[in-house]
Amino acid sequence: MMRFAQPREIAVAKPPQPTKLPSVGPTALGAEYAPFIYFDGVSTFGVNFGAIQLELAANIVVPDPTGPTGTRTDVTMTAHLRCSPNAAADLKLSIEKALEMLARSQEPQQQAPSQLH
Repeated sequence: MMRFAQPREIAVAKPPQPTKLPSVGPTALGAEYAPFIYFDGVSTFGVNFGAIQLELAANIVVPDPTGPTGTRTDVTMTAHLRCSPNAAADLKLSIEKALEMLARSQEPQQQAPSQLH
């Protein structure tokens, strides 16, 4: 007959609870690796399982020796955006604000009337 050692209780120290660091908001950490995305338009869009989907496209000029100009314009996909509805609303708001900034920058500058001394 085999004999097994009797189980014993062992005191184990509890690991310390991690301290929660304060939120610092968005940072530029890793910004040097973020891609620049250029697009001429949104080729398609949709919703899949609640996620907003946008397919961005740009025109490119490629050589075409058979064409009258020696080139032709093709369309290529530049990005596939996927985001939550909240993120899409934030993106929409940011785009609207940027367009407002652009419109203000293109308004003729009002010059103050010169004052006679």
